[in-house]
Amino acid sequence: MKRFLCLAAVLLTLLPLSAQAQMTTEQRLLDFQHLAGVFAQQYGPYEFKRDLFGVDLFKIQPWVDRIRAAKTDIEYYDIQAEYIASLKDTHSSATNRSTFIASVPIDADVYEGKVLLDFIDRTALPSADFPFAIGDEVVSLDGRPVEYWLAELSRTVVFANERATRRLAAQYLFYRVQSVYPRAPEVGDKLRVEIRRAATGNLETYELAWEKSGYPLTSAGPVPSPNARAQVRTTGEARLNHYGLPMGTAPMLESFQTKAWNPAAFGAQRMRGLGRRNPYFTLPQGFQVRLGSRASDFHFSGIYPSGGKRIGYLRFPNFAPANDFTALNELFAEVTFLNANTDGLVLDLTRNTGGGCYAEDAMDLLIPYPYFALGDQLRATRSVLTQAEAQLLELEGLGLPEELMEQFRLIVQGVRDAYKQNRGLTDVLPGCTLTLERDTARDRFGNTLAYSKPLIVLTDELSISYADYTAAILQEAGRGPLFGYRTNGAGGAVFGMNTGFYSETYTTVTWTIGARNRYIGTDDYGTTNRLENIGVRPDIPFDYMTRDNLLSGGKLFTDAFTQAILDEIAKGQ
Repeated sequence: MKRFLCLAAVLLTLLPLSAQAQMTTEQRLLDFQHLAGVFAQQYGPYEFKRDLFGVDLFKIQPWVDRIRAAKTDIEYYDIQAEYIASLKDTHSSATNRSTFIASVPIDADVYEGKVLLDFIDRTALPSADFPFAIGDEVVSLDGRPVEYWLAELSRTVVFANERATRRLAAQYLFYRVQSVYPRAPEVGDKLRVEIRRAATGNLETYELAWEKSGYPLTSAGPVPSPNARAQVRTTGEARLNHYGLPMGTAPMLESFQTKAWNPAAFGAQRMRGLGRRNPYFTLPQGFQVRLGSRASDFHFSGIYPSGGKRIGYLRFPNFAPANDFTALNELFAEVTFLNANTDGLVLDLTRNTGGGCYAEDAMDLLIPYPYFALGDQLRATRSVLTQAEAQLLELEGLGLPEELMEQFRLIVQGVRDAYKQNRGLTDVLPGCTLTLERDTARDRFGNTLAYSKPLIVLTDELSISYADYTAAILQEAGRGPLFGYRTNGAGGAVFGMNTGFYSETYTTVTWTIGARNRYIGTDDYGTTNRLENIGVRPDIPFDYMTRDNLLSGGKLFTDAFTQAILDEIAKGQ
């Protein structure tokens, strides 16, 4: 105990000193080289982003110039996060190690282009002192227009489409997280908010106290630099490599993960319903809950009557259950019930944060005929090839059918061929099985077990990652119309790793790029088979994000999708 107390005393003595220290300019440049090198080698959609947005990761001299001019480590963290955010990629991010958060007890979102309050904690903000209401408009914060703050807060973390990015930024208006917004500790003690009251049209100003937690990050230093050679000068005369940076180190190689949304988007935790099991809108009158009342339930489901029909509702909050086998058994039992007791089904993929191969297993129970999954082109790095070869070695001795082994050998050879190319991408490869062809779930006699009645699919700009893929699979299979808004456009797989020897940044990198099995025409991006940034477009457009839906608990939305499924039932008859 005494030893611990002595160590704590020493650390406390050193804290003020370390808070003032900063990385050297050379350290910042070397860290940025590491970050840029990782993306240069492992970022799958590089060419796609370059051609679509004119964002070239290799042309980093403007970023280098800004880093040279940076006065503090906070400025450096800000610049590197903005560099990655310029890709407009939901999956990719650069975050720092801060625990600092500042928040006030209200939330807002973007409805019909305006930032409206959609949550007020009345225990902290009683109506007598703070009479603003749900649906009132946020006009300015600390004397700056709300549009300024939406732009400022989306510099360092973004989603793959502009509307979703604006909505994400709206969450950070009242929830400043330093790990993704390095300047978060610059907030004062109080936030001055100007609100336009919907009831009167009057502008009213309020002061709300920031509640702060965690410890603000002021610098990464002091951190030592190895001195095996002369220090690189930082006066503009240093020897530069082909990235425009001081000669440094090679990028690291790490393993990869699955199609998950950007873990850096902490502000999205404040979005109503995002990744949540239970719906964010009021269910239709007469709705009877089946799944969702117990903590152990992964899905949410139920039945309600309308137009003389029995309508089923099934929600996937994400495709990452704690246990795939348990969740699949739950889904099988529910699909069996819905098949026998409904005339049509509303399948809800809105505000779904993605996940893994559970999505395709689930689709086997919702598409009652053979169909095609979607695949990815892999950025063929040494780590990817090594893992593929290791898996092949494991399978060789298992006595699997030769046709399956040959399929896997072809996949591995495709990775080898791509690895030999400069920034080589494979052909489109399946992500969960050895082929893109999938069959419906069947019993041992060959009878289908999948839901066979008409269905519609609810999507929005927060149907993310594997929800993008699932929406595309259902649309291409002709299973039922997509109803709502375009999906997010997070069309790839992601891995995470540490970058920066001195700044200790955590980075997520999109290493594949997904491809649809057909080309689609869009007004904004032309004709393409990509999911990244493009998303999946609805067959029946409907925008939930209106003030009327906010105030009514989504009644216009539920009325509209109920009519849509009734129309599908009528077509089936």
